[in-house]
Amino acid sequence: MFTAPVIEATQAQASPVSVTLFGAIPGDGLDDSSAISAALAAHEEVYLPPGIYDVAKTVYIPSRRRLTGAGMDAVTIRLMAGTVVFRVDGQRNVLISGMTLERPTLFQNQREEMVFIYNGSKDVHLHQIRAFNSRSRAPSLLARQSENVAFTECEVSDTQMVIFEENAWQVYGSGITAS
Repeated sequence: MFTAPVIEATQAQASPVSVTLFGAIPGDGLDDSSAISAALAAHEEVYLPPGIYDVAKTVYIPSRRRLTGAGMDAVTIRLMAGTVVFRVDGQRNVLISGMTLERPTLFQNQREEMVFIYNGSKDVHLHQIRAFNSRSRAPSLLARQSENVAFTECEVSDTQMVIFEENAWQVYGSGITAS
């Protein structure tokens, strides 16, 4: 049974910090990648308030981080380029939750996943993620060579490719679950 990553909050970081404190402005049509990355570099728990956030560069998620949106119906991460939205590369104890990821048809035929978990990552949990991956040639959510990865209450809407293996998205490794 998978247990969501436990991230102990320090006294200085007792509650999540908003990405808006790092310059993200939902709905302005400008790239929020750097603001999200800066918030994750500085804080273990980061919150995305309601709105649309545009992302033009991959956001790398460090170990022991929680990136939590206000909910799938309240937060949209919209790709501005043919890139991966979130990449977890060899990291531990990561939670990404409560948001919709959207790849517009403008970037159709891309070979990039929307969330890519790989290279020995461990204890990674994607919870309540909705992915609209218009015409991509790669799965929306992909875990490869990782351990104890879970996709729970996630929704994927791919127009080109959805890969299911016994009720799971395309996954590689051990201890990977999906629902």
